Parts: sequence; structure tokens; C-alpha cells
Amino acid sequence: MRQSTFPCILLFLMLCCTSGKYLSGNIKNGQSWVFVSEFSFVDDQGKLEYKVEYSVTGECCPSLAYYSHDSYKTVSTNNDMDCQSKLSRAQGIVKFQSTPTNDSSNISENYSSQCFHIIDKNLQKCSGILRVYSPDQWWFFALSHCNSSQGLDISYEFTFTNSDNWEEHLSGEEMHSVENLAVSFGSILVLFGIGLLFARRLLQLDKLHKAFKVFMASLSCEVIAQLLICIFYIPYVRGGIQIPYLTNAAELLHLTSQVTFILLLILLAHGWTMTKARISRDLAKFCSLLAFTYGCLFAYKQAFSDHLIAHFFLEGLADKGYQFLRIIAWVCFAFGLYLSFRNHSDKKIFYLYFGALCSVWFLFEPLSTLAFSFLLSGPSSMKIMRLFRSTWLDMLGFGGILRLMLPSMVDVVFPHRVPVNEVDTVQVQDWNNFQQTEHLNYHF
Repeated sequence: MRQSTFPCILLFLMLCCTSGKYLSGNIKNGQSWVFVSEFSFVDDQGKLEYKVEYSVTGECCPSLAYYSHDSYKTVSTNNDMDCQSKLSRAQGIVKFQSTPTNDSSNISENYSSQCFHIIDKNLQKCSGILRVYSPDQWWFFALSHCNSSQGLDISYEFTFTNSDNWEEHLSGEEMHSVENLAVSFGSILVLFGIGLLFARRLLQLDKLHKAFKVFMASLSCEVIAQLLICIFYIPYVRGGIQIPYLTNAAELLHLTSQVTFILLLILLAHGWTMTKARISRDLAKFCSLLAFTYGCLFAYKQAFSDHLIAHFFLEGLADKGYQFLRIIAWVCFAFGLYLSFRNHSDKKIFYLYFGALCSVWFLFEPLSTLAFSFLLSGPSSMKIMRLFRSTWLDMLGFGGILRLMLPSMVDVVFPHRVPVNEVDTVQVQDWNNFQQTEHLNYHF
């Protein structure tokens, strides 16, 4: 009951007092063109509410430019372009002055601006609303002041909203993320609770083996990761405020959970705890190298997360690296299955079921990513991938292995040779027999 109540409470808190994606800051770095944020509008009710404050100089005046995906890729990757050249690539420009400007373009645009001058502080304050209609497309927003020799000197507050429902704060690719998160978090909590019950029963049977302990460690990391995402969404939905440190920590824990689970599946395929107590040095080196490479890709991804060009393109390279490593891990997993299947014919039924289940878990993510990249593009592709991956993939992987480790079927379905406490006893008896043999040989 508690496991189902907690996600509902989180969902209720997320639904209360919704606002929009809120950004604020102060730019005074001598640059004349600075990226601010990206957003995906899904219908004609999407809008950007802005408030800016800047120092009045002889040159008029700061502006907000917004770009399509292709246009932004051009201006962000070309270091030779000056400020005016970058503005010429924009799909629209909002000038922070009292007189609005409506430019005709291939999208319908409408913005209003009201400004007043604070004489004693020599400041100009402007506020207004920008409406952009363009479904299934990211828009990239940048502040600029090309006419100023001093560069940008501006404070800003931006609030992005989407539609008029309770999800108005979410960008297009994030639509329905809250409901999906509630289902995913509730499911993973149920699996974690079942895992604790299994661990207690296995402990009573003296069969709480190392494989199950590694499995629970992976499941625990995933539970904490999804809990941090839930905490992240509460202020995001209520006030539009994002806390990136929570998402970074959640991503690290999720990656730790995934890598631990992948290594566990590889070791089980090679017979660890089932047909052998130890693994070979070559397999240990491969697993260490795989985990190290995952860690390097994560560090690489985080190092470029502050720049949008990295966020959308270099980050994509890191994600492709994750998928490539997943395929390599599956190849090692399949090779281990082949060896175990060949050398232990009495366990063929188990390895057939185990191999089929885990192969689907291994290959679904890279194959679905490849399929969505060809069939879909833009925010809709990312939204569908999120819906598929976050819930069903975790349920398939963790739930399937948990079913194999059912306490009532230990040594039947999940084929462990002997209970945990008997392993130590056998080792002690073998050592005593060895000492007696050596003693008799010495006297002889």
C-alpha cells in the first residue's frame, strides 16, 4: 500500500501550482551573442514571457533571436561568423524596445514589448510575450547586442509555457513524462520490495548467493536514481525551476545500475555462481575495461553539458557510445551462453530462457534508437523513446531476472549447485583431508 501511495503523492505535488520553464540570469562577459535556452512548442498556445533589464548606451538595443535546429547548428559550429551574420540566420528577432516589429517569415510569429526608462540608474526595463507556432521542432534562443562595443550587459527572466494544460511547463519532448515517471517509479518500487522479500527468504534458506546481492545493488541504484528524478520534477512543475545537479546525480546512479546489471548478466552467462565459483582473468579484465569505458563516456558527456552544441550533438555521440558498448556487452554475453550451453547440456532449458530474455533486454535499446532515428525526428522521437525505455525496459530486465531467482525455485530454475553455508563446509573438509594426506606422505 505504501509503495503505491508514495508515487501518487509525488504526482499530486507535481500537478499543483504549475508554472512554466523558468530561467533567469545576468550576462556581462563582453560577448555580443550568447545562447540562453531551447524549447519545443507543440501548438499555437505556446509562448515565451520575458523580462529584461539592460544599461542604456548610445547603441540600440539588445535583442532576442530564435533559431530552428538547422540554423542553430550552422551558427554554433561556425566560429568565423560575427554577431550580425548569426542574426541573419535567425528565424525571428525580438528587439527590446517599445515599438514591436513584425517580420514575415515561414512561421507565424507575434510578440509584444513594453519598455520604460529608469533615468537615475540609466537602465531600460522591457517585458513582453513572444508566441511561436511550430509543431515537433526545437527552437533555440540567444541574446545579442551586435551594435554595442561593450557586448551584452543584461539581466533576464524567461518563462516558457506550452499549451494551457497542467503540462504547460514541459517542452514538447517531455510531454507525459510525469505520468510515465509515476508508473516507472511505482513499478521499480514494487520490484525492490519483492527483491527484499526474496532476500529475506534466501537468507533463511542459507542461499543468499553473491549474484542476488549484486542484483539488489543494481536495483537499489535504480530506485535512488528515479527518486532523484521525482524530486527534480516537483520544483520544475510547481515553479518551472530546474535543478541540474539532481539530474546529473540521477544519471550517474542510473548508469551505475545499468553497468552493474550488464556485468552481472555477462558473469551469469559465463557460469558464475552456477557452474563455477570464479571467473577467468580475461573475463575480469573485459568487465573492468567495459565499466571504465562507460565511466569515461559519462565524464565526457558531463564535461560538455553546459554548452548547447554539446548538449545536442556531442551528447549524442556519448549516447551512441553507450549503445555501441551495449552491443559489445551482448556479444560477450552471447559467447558466454554458447560456452555454458556447450559444456553443460543439463542446463540447456535454463540457458535458452535466460539467453532469450536478456538478449531482448540488451538489444531493444540500440535497435529502437536506430529505428526511431530513421522513422522519426525531432522532439516526438525523443518523447517516444523515453516512454518505451523508462518503464518497460526496466520491468523486462529486473523483473525477468527476479523471476529466475525465485526462492522456491532455487537449484531448480536458477541452478546453484549447493547452499551458501555448505560451500564453506566443503572447503574446510577438503582442507582437513589435504592436511591428513600430507601428514601420511611425510611419515611414509
